[in-house]
Amino acid sequence: MTILHRTLGRIMPTPCQIQDPHRSRQAPATPGRSHDCLPAATGDFGALARARRVAVILDAENLVYSARDYDWRLDFVRLGQLLRRHFRRVEMHAVVSVAPDQVDATRRDAERVGWVGHARPIVTTPRHRCANGDVTCAFVTATLLARFKADTLLLGTGDGPLGLDIARAARTSFPSCRQIATLSLKATTSRLLNRENAPEIDANLYLGQDVLRI
Repeated sequence: MTILHRTLGRIMPTPCQIQDPHRSRQAPATPGRSHDCLPAATGDFGALARARRVAVILDAENLVYSARDYDWRLDFVRLGQLLRRHFRRVEMHAVVSVAPDQVDATRRDAERVGWVGHARPIVTTPRHRCANGDVTCAFVTATLLARFKADTLLLGTGDGPLGLDIARAARTSFPSCRQIATLSLKATTSRLLNRENAPEIDANLYLGQDVLRI
């Protein structure tokens, strides 16, 4: 999970972009590779009908870069609104790696659009650059499950090893978390996360064009 020196402000829409239909519009359902591979609507939320307290953890870079591969941008505002409509109680957290001087700005960007941002500072030395935020993502998940007492965990990532490791740890350490699901772009999701292959995962939800923009 790597990101260049940027903040979520480069990823999340600004207030003016949200209001401007020419700069923040839903991706049109026209024929083409990118529009054919993703559903029109995000879901299926019916798979989580029993959810009462939902913890959402986004591997923000994974989802953003996956959408970018298809010339789209993930709209965090729309996604947050959708999650709040479907779940009675929900906490939404996003993890991203950024330059050290962008940590505070990243947290503010996330808060502005309704998310709790966890900025992992990139460590750079003359011979090494560490920008992997997977451990941060796992730690944030554990902390949230312990504090929020969620009965449902929604993991926003298509990264197979990361998602599967977190799901297995959650099953073992947090028995009150009765449902675990993934949220990702179908075309870029690891087969390791397929619920038919992973007994730790109850459902696979896929991002649709309703939470994407050009």
